Amino acid sequence: MIIALTINSLDDNDRRLIEKIYHEYTGLMFYEAFKFYRANNQAEELVQKAWMKLIEHIETFKGLPKTKQAGYIGSIVRNTGIDEIRKNQFSKYTSFSDLPPEILESLSSDSFVEQEVLDYISLEELSNAIELLSPNYKYLMIAKYVLEKTDDEIADVLDINPSHVRIYLMRAKRKTLSIMEGMSHGI
Repeated sequence: MIIALTINSLDDNDRRLIEKIYHEYTGLMFYEAFKFYRANNQAEELVQKAWMKLIEHIETFKGLPKTKQAGYIGSIVRNTGIDEIRKNQFSKYTSFSDLPPEILESLSSDSFVEQEVLDYISLEELSNAIELLSPNYKYLMIAKYVLEKTDDEIADVLDINPSHVRIYLMRAKRKTLSIMEGMSHGI
C-alpha cells in the first residue's frame, strides 16, 4: 500500500522506470532476499523495504550504466537485509528480570555471564566501528564474517579480482581495529 502511494507521487517517467525495474529485477531481488530469510513472508517484506529504498534513490539508479544496475539493486537488497538482521538481533536478547531471584543471584556471581557481557560490549563496539568504514570495507566485513560469503562471491559484487579480496579484507580489519582503538581512547 505504501509503495503504491509512493509510486503514485512520482512523475510518469519514473513510474515507467519503476515498472521496468520491477519486470527486469524482481527475480534478482527475491534471490537476494532468500539469502537472508527462508520464509516467503519475511523475504517479501525485505523486498518491499528494498523497493522503498530504491524508490528513494531512483535518481542514483538513473545515472548508472546498464551494466551496474543489477549490482546496485542487489546491494540495496543486501544492505536492507543486513539492516533488518541488525535491528532484529537486539530484540532476541532475553530479559533476566523475569527469572526467579535465586537464579539471578547465581548468574550475577558467575564469571561466565560477566564474560558474555564483555563480549557483547566488544561486539557492539565492533559493530559501531564497522559502521564508520567506507561502504566497500563495510560490505567486505559484513559479507565475509556475517553473511559468510566466499571470496569469489565478494569479488563478483565488488567487481574486483578474487585474489584482491583477502588484501582488502586485511585493510578493512586494520581500519576497523584503528577505529576501535580511537573509540577506546575517546578520539
